[in-house]
Amino acid sequence: MRDTIESAIGAVTSRSGIGPALSSGPGTVPGTRFHRRELPPLARVLLSRLFLVSLGGCAVLLSACARGQPRRCEVERKFRKGHVMEMTEIGTIRSPYNSDNRAPRQGALAPDVMSRIVVNERYEEALTDLESFSHIMVLYAFDRSRAWSSMVQTPWDKKKHGLFATRSPNRPNPIGFTVVKLVSREGRTLRVTGLDALDGTPVLDLKPYMAKFDSVDSATMGWFEGLEPEDDSKPRKQE
Repeated sequence: MRDTIESAIGAVTSRSGIGPALSSGPGTVPGTRFHRRELPPLARVLLSRLFLVSLGGCAVLLSACARGQPRRCEVERKFRKGHVMEMTEIGTIRSPYNSDNRAPRQGALAPDVMSRIVVNERYEEALTDLESFSHIMVLYAFDRSRAWSSMVQTPWDKKKHGLFATRSPNRPNPIGFTVVKLVSREGRTLRVTGLDALDGTPVLDLKPYMAKFDSVDSATMGWFEGLEPEDDSKPRKQE
C-alpha cells in the first residue's frame, strides 16, 4: 500500500508543476515541461495522508451506493453548523384541506377527520408491522410556509413569543409533526385521523407512537396553560 501511495505521489509531483518550468533536457520527465524535483519529507507525509483520506471518502460513498441509499451516493450529507442537509420525500399526504383557512390549527381539534398517507412504492416494505400500532407520528414538510420571524404572535393570545416556543409552520427548518390515529393500512396507503396537514404535503418520516416512552404525565404547557383560541375560523397563519 505504501509503495502504491509513493508511486501515486511521484506521478502527481512530476506532472503538477512542482519545481521550475524548463524545456526538455537532462532530468526532465518525457512528455512534460516540468523538472522532476524530490519533495521534502514533510510534504510527502502530508500528501500521503491526504491520499488516504481521499480513498476513505470514496469508500464511504461506494459503500452507500452498494447499500442502495438514495442521494447519499450523489451528495455527502454534512452535519456541520450552517451546512444544508438533503432529505428524501417518502410519501404524500392526501387530506381534505386545500388551504390554511380550511385546516384546523392542530390535528387534535379535528380528531375524526380522515386523511390518507400514500407512501412511495420503494418504501412499502418498510411499513411492515406499522399497522400493529394504534397511533403513529408523522413528520412532514411545511412546503407552503413563508418567511420565519424570531418572535411570533399566535392565534392563541395577543402576546409575541419566541418562534421555538410556538407551533408556527414558518420556521428555519419547516418541519411539521403530528401524532395521528392509524385506522388501517392498505398496502402502502395509511388511513389516519387527526392530521392537520394540507393536501399534497410531502411526508419525511413515520414512526410508531409508544405511550410508554412518548407520553410524559408531568408535562406542563408553558405560556399556553389555560388558553383557548380566539377564533379557530381565522386563517391558520401560525400554530
